[in-house]
Amino acid sequence: MEVDEYPNFRLVNAILVAVTLLGLAGGLIFQIGYATSAATELGNPAGRYLGHLAWLAAALLGFDLLMMFWLVIRLLGARSRYRRSHPHTPYVDAWAEAGQRFRLDKEQSDQGPDGEKDKP
Repeated sequence: MEVDEYPNFRLVNAILVAVTLLGLAGGLIFQIGYATSAATELGNPAGRYLGHLAWLAAALLGFDLLMMFWLVIRLLGARSRYRRSHPHTPYVDAWAEAGQRFRLDKEQSDQGPDGEKDKP
């Protein structure tokens, strides 16, 4: 019987992807804050480019959050579909079953434990 590790494998993968997406989101938030604060301090052409960079980072952050939402929904959906079902197995006494099935040959039943014929 093989060990079923499907949920644990999927969970580890989802955690690794989630940590990566959260790290990316943190970097994008930092970039948005830095670009917007620098855009207000600089002049027209440089500030405009930094504003575009902030908008691009905001769009990537939105896509990142969408991927995070998709990951969570997919993980929860897989968890709800995958259920371990252990059918009830009736108890069987193996020793009693073996005793009922065991039959001796006529010749073997006449001999004793040491292989000699029993004396009547």
